[in-house]
Formats: sequence, structure tokens, C-alpha cells
Amino acid sequence: MCYRCSTSNPLFNEKGSCCIKCFQPFIHSFVSFDILPLVEFFVEDDVQQEEAQQLVDSVPVQKGIKAKKSRGYQDSKTAASQSMRMDDNAAQDEDDIDVMTEAYSNPSYQTQKDSFKPMILTRDQLKALDPTHVYVCKWPKPLKWRFYRTFLSDIPITICSSCFRFFQSDEYELSTLKNGYCPFCRKPRKEREETEEADE
Repeated sequence: MCYRCSTSNPLFNEKGSCCIKCFQPFIHSFVSFDILPLVEFFVEDDVQQEEAQQLVDSVPVQKGIKAKKSRGYQDSKTAASQSMRMDDNAAQDEDDIDVMTEAYSNPSYQTQKDSFKPMILTRDQLKALDPTHVYVCKWPKPLKWRFYRTFLSDIPITICSSCFRFFQSDEYELSTLKNGYCPFCRKPRKEREETEEADE
């Protein structure tokens, strides 16, 4: 399934590893090569890559009251209490609408056929993203950083800080514990951890 437009895809696509409807390229785990719930997005031309990350990180993950809505109920949490309200007519607030899903519903993404149109987010849309769902590949210059967003947060994903390939976390950990290096670029686990600490 395509995580951008929710289209069910066949096992084989003559146009390559992409969605048959929106042509969004699929992101694979470089161990099992299963498709990961990731969608790459881009920023507007006047937004620098460092600013883009700051905009994503500027939104706190948790606020004073965190409310989650689903069909038929609303779950609210505070520091002192937790409550659930049952409501058959519970509607989704505008703030709960997924930013990238809302962006894709824009008619401008539906006009082009047989061609891929990348997802480009504005500053306000970047601020609305959950930073825990965003992955940034910080390629060295002159290459540009690349931004990805996961649509299934319950599937843990690991990104190698050396080759910037994505993996299912369990597969990656098992492979690195067994072999001692990244399954794609074969950079030793110890060197990768030192690189990540230096970047922080």
C-alpha cells in the first residue's frame, strides 16, 4: 500500500518501485527490503534546510493537555488525570487532521497524471509535523538534506548515520549485533555510535 495516497499496489509495477497512482517512490528496509511506512517530502525553495529542521523541532510533542480523538471516543491526558469520553458523534477537529494528508488533498496534486509530483510543505505545515515522526538525512555538502515522515509510528525505524539507509529497527539491531556493522555500508557499529554522539 502507498502511504501517501493509500492506494493498494500490485506486487509488480513495470514503472519501478513506486505507487501506481501517485508515483511516490517506496522506501525499503535494506535488510528484508520490505516497504517502510515512510514518505519523502520537500520544503519550499526559500526555506533553508537548517530552518526546516528548526521548524519541525519547534513544536513540542506534548502540551499541557494532550487529546487524542478516534472514532467514537476522545482520550485526554493531563499530569494529574486521564479520562476517556465516549461519543458516537465525535468529530475530528481541524488540528487533528494530518498535515501531509491534507496537503495531498490539494487539487494541485491531482492534476498531473503519469508523472510524480513531490510533496512540498510550507513553513506552517512543517511546524504542524510531529518531530518524533520526521527523519532527516543530513547529507554532506553539496548534497541537500532529505526529509521523511513516517505514517506508522508503532513500526520502529532506524537510519544509519553513515549511508542514510533506512531499516526496520529489529532487523537492523539483529544484523549489527551479529556482524558488528551496518548491513548496507558495513560501517562498524562502534564508529557509527561515535559519529552520532559527535553530531549531537
